[in-house]
Amino acid sequence: MFEVLNPLDAVCNMPRPDAICVSNLRSAKKIDKAVLTERPDVKIFLPFRFYFYRVEELFAANTYNKFLVAPGGDHLISLIDEISYVSPPSPMLSQIEDIPPEQFCNGDNRPPDCGPNCMCTHTVDIPLNAIFNRTT
Repeated sequence: MFEVLNPLDAVCNMPRPDAICVSNLRSAKKIDKAVLTERPDVKIFLPFRFYFYRVEELFAANTYNKFLVAPGGDHLISLIDEISYVSPPSPMLSQIEDIPPEQFCNGDNRPPDCGPNCMCTHTVDIPLNAIFNRTT
């Protein structure tokens, strides 16, 4: 019999022979106690909301906007910090020098022509080795 990692039914409040819940995983390495500090070095607030398109805005000539049609028929897109994430043209870890700087943005640094559904590669700078707390 196989064990499933992180089962879809999310029943993890009791031992299971058929599944391993993520909450039951333990690190193979010793944990650095410094990361368990009560106060983080940096706190980041990233608000989440939906932008609801007007149909005439969404289907305007010569435009192509990403969107989702919700069960009620609304046309919408999700925004984090007023930004809809767009993947960069190259991998950030290995080819960041190939990505134009204007591709990146965040809530404090948005392109001047960004509208209410700003689309760019959303990044947040965090100091090296900093412990941070992200809230939405």
